Amino acid sequence: MPEETDLPVEEENSTEGIWQFMYSAELDDPERNRRLMEDIEYFRTEIVKQKSSAFAVLSEEAKAEFNSMVDTLIEEVDTLRLTQIFVRIAELVAFMGDAHARVNIFDGYYYPLNFYIFNDELYIINADKPREDLLNSKVLKINGVEASEILNQMERVIPHENEYWVKTMLPQTIQQAVYLRGLDFVLYNTETIFTIEKDNIVSDVAVPVLSISDPIVDFIFPEQAGLFAVNDSEYYDYSLIDDTTLLFNYNVCSNQPDKLFMHFNKEMFDVINENNVDRIIIDVRRNTGGSGGVFTNFTNNLKTYVEKNPEVKVFVLVGRMTFSAGVTSVSQIIEAVPSTVSVGESTGGGVNFYGSAGESFRTITTPNLQFEIGYGSMKVDLSKVLPRQDPEVNTFVPDVEMPPTIEDHINQHDAALEYCLDN
Repeated sequence: MPEETDLPVEEENSTEGIWQFMYSAELDDPERNRRLMEDIEYFRTEIVKQKSSAFAVLSEEAKAEFNSMVDTLIEEVDTLRLTQIFVRIAELVAFMGDAHARVNIFDGYYYPLNFYIFNDELYIINADKPREDLLNSKVLKINGVEASEILNQMERVIPHENEYWVKTMLPQTIQQAVYLRGLDFVLYNTETIFTIEKDNIVSDVAVPVLSISDPIVDFIFPEQAGLFAVNDSEYYDYSLIDDTTLLFNYNVCSNQPDKLFMHFNKEMFDVINENNVDRIIIDVRRNTGGSGGVFTNFTNNLKTYVEKNPEVKVFVLVGRMTFSAGVTSVSQIIEAVPSTVSVGESTGGGVNFYGSAGESFRTITTPNLQFEIGYGSMKVDLSKVLPRQDPEVNTFVPDVEMPPTIEDHINQHDAALEYCLDN
């Protein structure tokens, strides 16, 4: 049976036309399956050639398992719907163990909900206005399947280096209906039944699957809600919480177009010096990376300031969204001021990874469907400054672990920041 698609009808030989054909073709269509098998084999051939990548350092046993997964997928192409195949390709990309790897299989259908993982459980933290009563409810089941089972299955299609990046990416992965369809939890782009619990009351709620071609959804919170909001328009900012405490939010490792970091940094340290600041809190909980080079101005000034004022306390807030160059920033802070106290949640980015800044981000583009599969190629090792607490877990664990809770979210209580202010 042909699948639903948001793609307009296009010329047959255009990329859009090919996609239209692929969505309308039957499972046993020879041309459909030839194109799919060629693309899958092309990805395997190209990734095996790469010498600087997470795939290159996989064990021989892991590479053999990867090849077995590819062979099985090729064999089953004529029995699988496109969404099933796309999710299996995402699984191959995730198997590489590179959290910077990516493949976009979003087909235009989504749920008007935002999710977050608290204590390994799925919660709704934002919704379109007709579903305001779902806010802060716990998801128990989706279409009758336990949420815990869905989360476990989703993990295998998310490129990651540790469980904390999975927690970061799960909310948007579940929001995109293609993953639930591709994993057979949902069959069609129709209403999906979410079993939720709120105020100790369990209920089933039908949530529609919307299309990007529909009118723009009016969410209760225009941005992701509460403590977990991401303000990409402000790469960095600072504020004096009291006369001698400065909070520095470092959200993106790059120069903000309207204010170079070096100018921002000078302004901030002028304020630090003028006020004899004795407590500096650097918040990188929302920093998913960029380029680590811009941060050197800050860490150099920080080191000098603390050497002149040894009574100064330095804290760094970290979390599951701290990733890539964001983790590098943590290592730079601790290297500059070894007495820095880290607070929050383990980082979603590993302390060993293959970075993707600039030219180090490589892509493999398949010949037929023009799938772009990206991956990192620049090896980064921060383990000398940020040693792993568990050699088997590739993350930076803070000195004081304070993962977010649903209660903190509901009450807008930033427990990790509060710890920095009180200690």
